[in-house]
Amino acid sequence: GFWASLSRGRDDYLHFLKSVLYEEAQIGDCILVGRGGMGIFTGVPGVIAVRLTSPLPVRIERIKKFYNCDERHAEQLARQSDNDRDGFHRYFFNLDWRDPVNYDMVLNTGLEHPATVAQIINQYRLLTITAELESRCGQRLRELSLGQKVVTAVLFDKGISIHFLEADVKGDLVTLHGVANTQQTIDAAVAAAHEVPGVGHVESAIQVVQEYTVMP
Repeated sequence: GFWASLSRGRDDYLHFLKSVLYEEAQIGDCILVGRGGMGIFTGVPGVIAVRLTSPLPVRIERIKKFYNCDERHAEQLARQSDNDRDGFHRYFFNLDWRDPVNYDMVLNTGLEHPATVAQIINQYRLLTITAELESRCGQRLRELSLGQKVVTAVLFDKGISIHFLEADVKGDLVTLHGVANTQQTIDAAVAAAHEVPGVGHVESAIQVVQEYTVMP
């Protein structure tokens, strides 16, 4: 039905978004702007989530200068951006992007020059991110990336129909979660996961719901 296909489209988008971001983050230090980063990297050690804000009049003046537009159009752009961002975070992460509890810090660039704000963030990084934390971060990113590769192998490479599929990775142990129609489908998913490089052991927590129709 419509809602099932909509849910599958949402899951597919999130899967590929996470796959790209986890791979990029493993390369080394990086700055991610937007894309629900504070939701995607929740619980990853060594990640600093920052929200930059400023009063609407300040934003309008900056938009006018950047886009060379009048004040009315600049305000429309600012409000549309806020509405789009609100919808994106609620739909994909069930988060309120304005809520300060979702961030390590919230900084007002209307009060401080952006260069000063950048120095504050860097100083916070130097004070909080240790070598041990960076090591744990790298390990967790490898696990998250491996989980995405397992999902890719099962759903897209093998075309095995499992809804809400997630692969939780701890070390080389992969635990599959989701919904399938038959035990045979689950067995095929476990076998596909075993073929992914880096996977040592696979456990299944996939539920069998025979009356559930998985969208192709």
